[in-house]
Amino acid sequence: MANRSPAYCAATASRFNGKPMPRLPEETIEQIAAANDIVEVIASYFPLKRMGPAFKALCPFHQDQSPSFTVNPQRQIFKCLGCGAAGRRDGFPLRDGLRAR
Repeated sequence: MANRSPAYCAATASRFNGKPMPRLPEETIEQIAAANDIVEVIASYFPLKRMGPAFKALCPFHQDQSPSFTVNPQRQIFKCLGCGAAGRRDGFPLRDGLRAR
């Protein structure tokens, strides 16, 4: 919590009676991730186009002129070659306040 503002820490601590926020067990996170395909998750936010074994789109995290956002369904990861945004399927919806269509 050293990187958080004091106001954020106080608000979070007061909601959980001064205790750290509870975390889901890793096996539960893995079960949720295994039940959701990254292509389906990301396609619920914006359209993807199949290009060979991967899917491409304009990156939602920066002003993109050509498709630089790539989704790899085999590895279940995404990567933007323009801005460097990258991650797994479980982290995508948490980035920059995106909303599903």
